Amino acid sequence: MVETVFNQSLWGDEGFSAILSMKSIPEILKIISRDTSPPLWNIIEHYAFRFFGTQEQVIRSLSFIFFFLSVFFIYKIGSLLFSKKTGLLSAILLFLNPFFFTYAFEGRMYSILAFGVASSMYYFLKLFCWIILILYDIIYRIVKVKLYFERGYSMNDFLITKPISRGEELENNVVLIKEKLLKH
Repeated sequence: MVETVFNQSLWGDEGFSAILSMKSIPEILKIISRDTSPPLWNIIEHYAFRFFGTQEQVIRSLSFIFFFLSVFFIYKIGSLLFSKKTGLLSAILLFLNPFFFTYAFEGRMYSILAFGVASSMYYFLKLFCWIILILYDIIYRIVKVKLYFERGYSMNDFLITKPISRGEELENNVVLIKEKLLKH
């Protein structure tokens, strides 16, 4: 068999993680509570071992799946903040990053950690955009009410100060943000 990154021998920490993941869930939690690693990796690896066996390919493939999901969420972040091109470029740069790529095949929690950071950042930014949208909507409604009451006083003042242009600009921003959020 040709040796690849998927079937290389495990090193010390990977071996410890694999042996730990072969134990029952309560044992994993008991042992990992004295370690610095979060238990989610070992729990997921435990179930992967039950369904697919304990070969090196299973360990490294599991890590690679989380690596690939991290790349996907970096694409989503770039697309949300800038454009799909920027998202794609960001994802490619992350995928080709030699440091990150090396750890993509480690049978430890590094990839799941990167996935957790990228996915939580994406959902935080989406939430932040929704909060901004709500604030824009509140401001837009206040401006509309203000304009409604101003129209009753003097149409001439209304046309000279052009408050509607500010309201229309605000409305356009709200529409753009809504469109961007609905795409993602």
